[in-house]
Amino acid sequence: MKPRKIPTNPGSVLKQRRCDLGYSIEDAAQASGIPQRHIRLLETEQLSRLPTFLYVKAFVRRYSAFLKLPPDAIISAFERIYAAEKHAMAEFELPQKKPLVRWNPRFLMRFVFVGLFAALIVYAVVQSSALFRSPFLAIEEPQQDIVVAIDEIAIHGRTDPQAELSLNGEQLVVDDSGVFNETVLLNEGVNTLTITASNRFHKTARKTIRVTFRPDAN
Repeated sequence: MKPRKIPTNPGSVLKQRRCDLGYSIEDAAQASGIPQRHIRLLETEQLSRLPTFLYVKAFVRRYSAFLKLPPDAIISAFERIYAAEKHAMAEFELPQKKPLVRWNPRFLMRFVFVGLFAALIVYAVVQSSALFRSPFLAIEEPQQDIVVAIDEIAIHGRTDPQAELSLNGEQLVVDDSGVFNETVLLNEGVNTLTITASNRFHKTARKTIRVTFRPDAN
C-alpha cells in the first residue's frame, strides 16, 4: 500500500480542481452548500479568518467530496498549516517599551481613583443605553434565498456577547466575542430559519433567512 501523498499547498489543489471541473466560486458554493466566503478562504489558506479548526475540517471534508478529491490528505495538509500558524503566533512577542511615567504611591492612588470613576460613568452609560436598544445581530452566512443540493447548511454570524440566541426556538451557543456558528439540517423545499437575539432587558432582534434544499439543484 502506497503512503498517502500530502499536498504542500492544499488551497491551490482545491482551486485547481474546481477550475478543472469548470465551476466558478458562486457555482461551487451553490452546489456544495458551502458559503462563498469560506471557499475563498480555504483556497487562499487563510485559516485564521475561519471559525474553529473543527469547522475547517468539516468544510474541507465536504468541499473535497464535492470536488471528488481524497479528503484525508487535504485535511492533513491544512492541519500542518494550522499548526504552523499557531506556532508562529505563540513565538511572536511585542517589544517592551520603557515607561513614560515614573510611578509613586500618591500618583498611583490618584490614577486608580480617576480610572474607577471613569469606569463607573462608562458602565452607567452603557447599561442605561441597553435599556432602550435591541441587541446587535448580523447573519453573515448563508445568503438570503440560497438554493443548495445537500440537506445541511452552516450558519455564521455575530451578536452581543451577553445576548441569548435561538434558532427557530432552539438555543444557540455564543462565544465570548459574540460569534456563533451552527450547522442546520434542512427539509426538502423551502426552509425558514429565524434567529432571535435577546438581552436581559427583554429587548430582541430577529433575522429570518430562507434556504431552499433541492436535491436536483446540481
